[in-house]
Amino acid sequence: MTVTEVGTHDQPGPVEYLVVEFPPDRQEFTGEMALELQRLSDAGTVRILRLLRAEKDAAGTVAVRDLGVSEAGGTAAAMAGDFAVFMASDDLAEVTQRMPSGTVVGVVVWENTWAAGFAGAAIRAGGQVVAHGRIPAAALTIATGEAGPD
Repeated sequence: MTVTEVGTHDQPGPVEYLVVEFPPDRQEFTGEMALELQRLSDAGTVRILRLLRAEKDAAGTVAVRDLGVSEAGGTAAAMAGDFAVFMASDDLAEVTQRMPSGTVVGVVVWENTWAAGFAGAAIRAGGQVVAHGRIPAAALTIATGEAGPD
C-alpha cells in the first residue's frame, strides 16, 4: 500500500481492525479488496498499518502470513498499530479455533488518518475520548429490514 502523509499531527488517528472470514466455497479473490484498500490509502483516508492472512488446512493447522506493515507515521502511529495487531491477534486466534478446514481469514489494521487532525484539536482543547464504537453494516441492514449481502 502507498502511505499518504496527511499533515503533521501530535496524535495518530483512531486505529481499527477488521477480521473477515472466507469459507472454502466462497473465496473469489479478484484483487478488488486490494484495489479498494489502495484507493483509501492513496486518498489519505486511511493508513494501512498491517495486513494478515490466516488459512486452515485439512489437518487443522493454521498458517498466518503477515502481508505488510507500514513504516510511515511516526512512533505514536507505530505503537497504536502494534497494539491494534495485538488486539486483532486475540480475535484471530478465537476465529481460527472454530473455522472449518479450507477457510481463509483476512485481517486489516488501519489508522483513520482523516480523524488525526480533529483528534489532536480535541486533545489540545482539553478533551478526551470517553467512548468509541462501531456499528457493523450487517446490524444496520437488520435494523432497517433490508437484505444484506450474501
